[in-house]
Amino acid sequence: MATVDLLTNSFVGSVEHASELYLLDRYRVGDGSFEYKNWLFPDKTIDLHGKSIRVATFYINPHMLIKEAKNRTFSMDGLDGFILVEFCRKRNCTIELIKDEAMWGDIQPNRTGNGILGNLVERRADVGVGALSSWYHCYQYLTFSTPIQLGIVTCLAPKPNLLPRWTMLTMGFSTSVYLTIFGTYCSVVSIYMLIAHFMMRKIQKRSVAWNILNVHAIFLLQATNVRNRSASEAILSLTLLLFCLNLGSIYSGKYASLLTVPMYEPTIDSMVDLSESGIPWLQAHEAWSFSLVLSKNPTTVKLVSNFRVYPPSELHRIADDGGSAFAMGRLHNGHLMLGNWITADNIHKYRLMKEELYYEHEVAMGTKTWPLMEAFNEIIGQMASAQLLMAQELRIIYQYNDYYVQTVALNSHKQTAIAPKVLGLEDILRGLFVLGLGLLCAGAMFVLESMHVRKSHADQIRFSNGL
Repeated sequence: MATVDLLTNSFVGSVEHASELYLLDRYRVGDGSFEYKNWLFPDKTIDLHGKSIRVATFYINPHMLIKEAKNRTFSMDGLDGFILVEFCRKRNCTIELIKDEAMWGDIQPNRTGNGILGNLVERRADVGVGALSSWYHCYQYLTFSTPIQLGIVTCLAPKPNLLPRWTMLTMGFSTSVYLTIFGTYCSVVSIYMLIAHFMMRKIQKRSVAWNILNVHAIFLLQATNVRNRSASEAILSLTLLLFCLNLGSIYSGKYASLLTVPMYEPTIDSMVDLSESGIPWLQAHEAWSFSLVLSKNPTTVKLVSNFRVYPPSELHRIADDGGSAFAMGRLHNGHLMLGNWITADNIHKYRLMKEELYYEHEVAMGTKTWPLMEAFNEIIGQMASAQLLMAQELRIIYQYNDYYVQTVALNSHKQTAIAPKVLGLEDILRGLFVLGLGLLCAGAMFVLESMHVRKSHADQIRFSNGL
């Protein structure tokens, strides 16, 4: 009777052992039965017998914390490292790390690349972990696992500085109010000149400059010649005096309050604020902008154009200067994925944005044919159900991070109470500056007038002598 031998490989164990073929069952063609009646599709992944899994990753706190030991061995911790360790403990496998200095890397259209993504697409690795997000451009090349946790990207932005005291001179009113005041000023000057021009009785007409200075003095609440040569001029002058008195009182009160409570620059609390500020936001890899590059929203497009990539050594220097924003992840339990360039020495220069830039799902990525992805998804689901990653997050943050920096960063957007202060000498320096500028201009004008008078007097003497 004709038979067909059904062969399979062991798949598990070492590379040599995994490729060895053995008889699974024998099919009898005549009666259509199997000789051994074995299950033809056994699950070979339940016990991998030490089979090696090639994992592409790199050191990234707090997701993958790798510490090398002797004899090319290593210890692994972190949120993603914890999942890998538990997966191999359950499936009895070993981990072969494939590290790349290019971090996440990128994929080229010809299916080459570097970093985690390049190792996967060129099949030098089976699975990649390490704060990977569900990036759209990777989906056609790789397969994604079940989401490990929600990934939130936010920024540490520079703290707003105190506004220079001289800028408060113009903060009493809005631009529209200043334009209204200027329009009123020009109208009053014109009306004074029209009244003088159309009066029935003859009066001494004043020049435009005299009218401008006279009205200007009223606006500054200074002594001046109140125009009352007619009923219309008297009513206009009285109305103008009342208006300027009211306006001056409002400005004085507003200006005093601005001096009493310190004023700061606008804060950066959202994507719109960061985009409009023009401040560059930085990270060590362009992967932080992958989720934004396809957007056509003008705000997002401008935000992407302000993104900059620097090596960690340069980020340390920039962070100490305090003039740029830094992208960072917010973990599922609320902690921050701070780079090691944010330290206790420079964290006080920054303020955490109240809103996030964008949300993503963090995943593991594998080759399209990796047979263990479903088993990997199973362990992710079990950990999510037991909320193990939330407990591990707290442990890892305490163990591997400066919790003082975490605390300061998380509370940096909370503004401390500012008590009113007594006005001091520095608060009237602007008035003294204006007075000094006025005295300087008056002195220069006096010199010019004196020179003009002397020249005119000399010309008169020469003219008299000539006669």
